[in-house]
Amino acid sequence: AFQCMFPLLCSSVFAVGMVLAHGQCCPSPTAMVGDECGSNTGRGQCVTIMADSRCQGPQYPYPGRDDRVRWPLRFFNISYQHNSKFSGYNCGQCKHVLAGSNCDQRICMLHYFLWAQYFVWSNYYSVSKTYLGSGQASFGGVDFSYEGPGFDMLDDPTFALPYWNFDIKGRECDICNNELLGARSTLDMSSISANSVFCHKPVFCPYRQGTESSPIRRNLAGYVARPMVQKLPEPQDVLNYLELNTFDTPLCYFTSSKSFTNSIEGYSVPRGAYDPVICSLNNLAHLFLNGTGGQTHLLAEDRRLKKIPFCCLSPPLPKGSLTF
Repeated sequence: AFQCMFPLLCSSVFAVGMVLAHGQCCPSPTAMVGDECGSNTGRGQCVTIMADSRCQGPQYPYPGRDDRVRWPLRFFNISYQHNSKFSGYNCGQCKHVLAGSNCDQRICMLHYFLWAQYFVWSNYYSVSKTYLGSGQASFGGVDFSYEGPGFDMLDDPTFALPYWNFDIKGRECDICNNELLGARSTLDMSSISANSVFCHKPVFCPYRQGTESSPIRRNLAGYVARPMVQKLPEPQDVLNYLELNTFDTPLCYFTSSKSFTNSIEGYSVPRGAYDPVICSLNNLAHLFLNGTGGQTHLLAEDRRLKKIPFCCLSPPLPKGSLTF
C-alpha cells in the first residue's frame, strides 16, 4: 500500500484525487474498468486493508491527526494484493528474476535493490514533523522510524536485502572503501575520497525548502565527545540481542525493555533492558560513521547500493552491499 501513493504522486494528480475521494487504491494494468489489479487475468485483486492496531508510544500526543498512524487509512482502506509471481502497484509487473507477459520466464538481470530517491523520501516521511493544519504550529520531536513501534511493511517473509555485517568491533570500517561507501579523503578527514563515485553526490536538507545541497560528510569514530561510539558493535552483543523473542513491548517506544525491535535500534543493553546511557547496534553503527549518517532525517542519503548481477540461482550477495 505504501508503494501505491508514490507512483501515483509522480504520474497523475487526478489519479491521487480519485484515490482520496473513493478510499481505494487498486489501479488496473490495462486501464480498463473492472480489471482492478489485473483481476481479469489473475494477476491480483482488491482487498480490505487491515491496519496495525498495536500500541502507540507516548511520544505522540495527537492520535488520529497524523497520516502515518495506522497507515494508510488516512488515504485509502482498500488496496491491491499481488498473486504469486506478479508485482507492482497495479500488479502489472513481475516479481524479481521473472519476466514475460505471464511472468513465467526466469532471467538473470542487473538490479538495483532500492530506488535511492524513493528510499530517501520514505525515510524522511517517517521522521518528519506532523503538520496539524493551517494556523497551527507543526509538531516535531516524533520519530516513527527509529523510536516508534516496529512493523512489517511488506508482509513478505521471503523479502531480503544485502546487508553490512557491522559486528566487527574496533575502529576500522571494512566497507568504507571506494568500491562501496567511499574511502576517507586524504585532504579532509570528514570528507569522502575524490576517487569515490559518491564524492560529489549532493545531500539536500528536506527541512528547508530551497536549501542548497552539500556533499556527504563522514568522519569515522570522530564523535570525540562520546568515546563509547568510537568503535563498532561486538559480535557477542549481536548474539545476545538475537535471543530476544518478543518483537515489541509496551509502550512500543524507544524506552521499551525486552523488545527486539527497540534493541536492534540500539536503545538497550545486550540482554534487552532499556538503558538511556546505552548506544548499541544500529545507533552505534550510525554514530560511528558520523557525519551525514548520524543525522536521522538525512541518514538515508548515506546509504547507497552497488549494481549487482542477480539471478534466480545466484550465490549469496556480497557482504557490504548495504548499510543499515
